Amino acid sequence: MPNTKKQIILFLSCMYFTAFALAADPDPNDFAIEVISYDDGGVSSHKDPLTALGRPSVDTDYFGANRPVVPVYAAWGQDKVVKIGFGGHLILKFSHKVADDENNPYGTDFIVFGNAFQRIGGDENWQYQDPATVTIRTDDVYAEPGLVSVSQDGATWYTYDDPNLPRADTFAPTLGRIYDPNNAASAYPGWDNQWWADVTNPTIPLDPNLAPADFVGKTVAEVCTIYGASAGGTGFDLQDLTDADYDALAVDEETGRKWIQYIKVEYTGSTLYETEVDAVADVSCCGDYRHPCPGGDFNHDYRVNFTDFAILASGWVDEDGLVALAGNWLACNWECD
Repeated sequence: MPNTKKQIILFLSCMYFTAFALAADPDPNDFAIEVISYDDGGVSSHKDPLTALGRPSVDTDYFGANRPVVPVYAAWGQDKVVKIGFGGHLILKFSHKVADDENNPYGTDFIVFGNAFQRIGGDENWQYQDPATVTIRTDDVYAEPGLVSVSQDGATWYTYDDPNLPRADTFAPTLGRIYDPNNAASAYPGWDNQWWADVTNPTIPLDPNLAPADFVGKTVAEVCTIYGASAGGTGFDLQDLTDADYDALAVDEETGRKWIQYIKVEYTGSTLYETEVDAVADVSCCGDYRHPCPGGDFNHDYRVNFTDFAILASGWVDEDGLVALAGNWLACNWECD
């Protein structure tokens, strides 16, 4: 018979640690880890595809100094983004299956980061002043749209070719650091940073219902407050593929979910300037490849709480109903609201 008293002690310990659990930093595997193919399409610069691996840029160059990427001032430079010219492409691979997970926020499964930015309005340029003093007056976004396709094997591709669907290197612009004047980071020698705190989390999507017009009349500080901990980027939902393409995706036997592992971005010549890619990210959620159901979660709601305690307690009262515990009770839950 299982040692129920020990189970109860371990359960309460797990609940204690859960209460004080912190949000996990993104893992390198949350982003593309390999460039499978790159055709620059004849561009003259920004031709290093390795810049698209890993997380999107936190900082960028501002007159020779490092400054945080903000929605009105994008990452740029040879070491930040890779360009794709007309007829060219970039194919990136994840280390794991990126799932069509019902727990993903807003249904967004992956995010593509470029270097689009929202203009402030008129001739005003961003100068890294107090973001609460700069108001966005236009919904004009400097964008370089790229066509996105996905694949399970790197050979058969399914394309987001509906003109009403998102394109790479468009809205929403990237945010490198969280706007938090109370916890500004000491990361910029020679600059009195009073506004930009911890790095953002590129695996948290923005609400896809947001549009550039929603930011008009708001200060840069207010816009970044809407972002919260999200790094922005353009989100994609596998269920937005055509019905035929979505149905063609195989199901992972372990999770029961459809998935992809490769992302391709192409420039179609729809704008004067070539598409640029900074990174791609797998959206994080409770129950995904890196945040599995915690050991004490008997009802599989990705929380260890008194509901699970009640299930365990009922098993203690009725010995025939005892449930076996997972091997490691201290593998508690991740950031689940």
